[in-house]
Amino acid sequence: MTRQIATFDDFRTTITAYRLSRVLIASLELNLFTTIGMKTWTIPDLARAAKVSERGLAILCRNLAMAGLLKKIGETYRNSRLGATALNAQHHAYRGDYLRLITSHWSDWGRLLESVKTGLPLDHDEPDDPAHRRQFTWAMHHRTLETAPKLAAQVDLRGARTLLDLGGGPGTYAMAFLAKNPKLRATVCDRPAALAVAKEIAATHKARAPLLSAAGFAHGIHSRLLRCHLVLERAPYLFAARQSSGVPARLGCVESRR
Repeated sequence: MTRQIATFDDFRTTITAYRLSRVLIASLELNLFTTIGMKTWTIPDLARAAKVSERGLAILCRNLAMAGLLKKIGETYRNSRLGATALNAQHHAYRGDYLRLITSHWSDWGRLLESVKTGLPLDHDEPDDPAHRRQFTWAMHHRTLETAPKLAAQVDLRGARTLLDLGGGPGTYAMAFLAKNPKLRATVCDRPAALAVAKEIAATHKARAPLLSAAGFAHGIHSRLLRCHLVLERAPYLFAARQSSGVPARLGCVESRR
């Protein structure tokens, strides 16, 4: 919730906001931005390529153009810059893991009533399954690519020597601080599958900080986590700490030394 609902107009605006979300998800489910790529299409040609009806596609494309994700030129459509890059599987800036994660949430939220009635979670993924953890970690990296540099720019760590990120996942925030603070040394701690992703990202990041060690969290400590972010003004650490009911027997770390 980002705003309170005080009037019926507020209520109507909020409850109908799902329509644009569904347009976006339908376009992702059709791989529409990937199909369009860098070309300009007429609706008949695009409908044949996407294997959908012309009428349905025309309605979808009009809505996407109104949202700014497609550009309408006469009777043709082409991708916007965002559609041609982050939403296009053929582009190196594609954020597929995050798009797949957010698309899967649509069906989960559709089962909210079931969860309210039973009091049980609907998450059937195994949090410690390496494949799931890897995809989720990449999704979190895609989600924070713009946020991490902004945060690093706002936090003054010029007097710091060490940064510790517990539960740091892909290490996106840690790498942003390393890029901003050349003398900083960073340690990212998480499960082994998440740290494997962190290593891949660090190897190509402009901070170019080598990874020195890696190990995993103890099994099962993901439950009942309270995540808090603390920056200690005088201490050379940035904490992204998770408070758990249990103490991990083994803590996984990836260390980056400048």
